[in-house]
Amino acid sequence: MEPDNIKKAKSLQKKKKALENNLVIISEEDKISANPITKRETPKCGNMEVETWQVQIRSSDEPSTHFFKCTSCKYTWREQ
Repeated sequence: MEPDNIKKAKSLQKKKKALENNLVIISEEDKISANPITKRETPKCGNMEVETWQVQIRSSDEPSTHFFKCTSCKYTWREQ
């Protein structure tokens, strides 16, 4: 297992090489979302802007589950 400082150095080298090759590195959190954004208070940080989507988790005669994800802290929760 590598020490943290070696991991950070390798990561910086990788990013520098990518920039030299005109590549853009996007982290998982920075990806653009296709989900609509609505106003709702995030329980964790109090932010009033969240992404929202619905998923049919149970049988089709049951209501779908509504998911929310904070645009600030990325906290995700659901309501049924």
